[in-house]
Amino acid sequence: MNVNHPPKVKNFKEKAKNDPTVRDKYIKKLHSWDSKRTDNKLKLCTKCKTVWEICKRTQNNKTVTSYNYYDDFPTIGKRREVCPKCRVQADES
Repeated sequence: MNVNHPPKVKNFKEKAKNDPTVRDKYIKKLHSWDSKRTDNKLKLCTKCKTVWEICKRTQNNKTVTSYNYYDDFPTIGKRREVCPKCRVQADES
């Protein structure tokens, strides 16, 4: 399953009308895909033990990077990496 794109089902509407379990299987695949994508985006800081992610958006034809931090978030399956806050503090010391 490609992590960048949600799962696809050919003739989904027709199949879902004939067999309601098709919809349930698709929803299960979709939840599995979403959790894998989330695990790829979120990281756990090895110093402050906070889960964080990089958020990029375009503003006035420029890419603006910001970081979101989550204090109380499950850490299982997250990649371990030092967050930008801790990296800056380590550079200043």
